[in-house]
Amino acid sequence: MSNDKPHIAFRILKGFCPEHLYEEIEGDLIQKFERDVKLFGVKKAKRRLLWNVIRFCRPGIVLRNKISTSFNQSAMISNYFKITVRSLLKRKTYSLINVFGLAMGMAVCLVISKYVMYESSYDTFHAKANKIYRVVSSLLYRWAYR
Repeated sequence: MSNDKPHIAFRILKGFCPEHLYEEIEGDLIQKFERDVKLFGVKKAKRRLLWNVIRFCRPGIVLRNKISTSFNQSAMISNYFKITVRSLLKRKTYSLINVFGLAMGMAVCLVISKYVMYESSYDTFHAKANKIYRVVSSLLYRWAYR
């Protein structure tokens, strides 16, 4: 690096960047810096280089290959089932009310969705369904509420 390149930006990059990616990213940043020197001048090119390094420090790149994501999923799920069964057996009335409410809510949701699907598919079996119009009279409603 020449004397006019900011060393602080590359120290920040080295601290955050995974080792196997550092050389490639540093080379790209140096090329961009040299292009910016020609376009904007040294002072603005240094600011842009520092900004590019800061933009690089995103969690997805910084934490790449530094945190292991191998968890024992099956043990965790079996533990959840054990806790659920114990809770259901311990508080039977409370659990019955909750399960019944959940079942009713799901049933009502399914009935409403089927009704909406039925209403939105009215006369769609015709070949020219987009040219069918529906006329509804509200005379019956006015007569019933007098």
